[in-house]
Amino acid sequence: MFFRRHRRTLARALGALACVILTTTALGAGMPSGASAGPDDRLQRLLEYNPGSVRITPDTIRTKDGVEISLPTLSSKAKAAKTRQSKVELAAIASADRCSSEDLCLFQNQMYEGEKLTIPADCVMRGLWTYKLSNGQTWDLHVDSYINNNPKVGTWATLFRVWGSKDVADMDYWDIVESHRSAGPAAPSNAIGGMPWADRTAAVRVCQP
Repeated sequence: MFFRRHRRTLARALGALACVILTTTALGAGMPSGASAGPDDRLQRLLEYNPGSVRITPDTIRTKDGVEISLPTLSSKAKAAKTRQSKVELAAIASADRCSSEDLCLFQNQMYEGEKLTIPADCVMRGLWTYKLSNGQTWDLHVDSYINNNPKVGTWATLFRVWGSKDVADMDYWDIVESHRSAGPAAPSNAIGGMPWADRTAAVRVCQP
């Protein structure tokens, strides 16, 4: 008696469950094996690989010493510019869109793409081996382009290669990879779209005059 009374309700419930299973299966079939769950996973890895850091935006963390690490955020304007504008024009766009004022921004890939490491102009020597990308690798192996977007003319950004021990207090065996003097805000000359050796920038310092 009970079964006959609730047979219609039970049938509806089983039908709804079947629809849920079919929909979930279809969605899963459309996702490639091993696909990333999205930027949030990479941001969580940034937090884990850089102990003491905090999340400040949906795609950026700040380390305990004030450096910011961001996931790729190349603007649509800059993406479009890559196909129809010169490198100088793209550099100007990148300076305005990808690196805030008073900062030195180091990029994982050429032409200001990939993850970004933002260094404040506080004249502190920083070893890039102490910061990690979302893949767990250290930044001293991955500096392929940079923007020195400081509005104060004469601000020096110096990138060093370390031959000896990785110690910012011992510079006896260091070479200068790049030394760049800012020409003012959003100047195309402030952006270097391709570093000759991505794995040679091991330390950096940004100083205002």
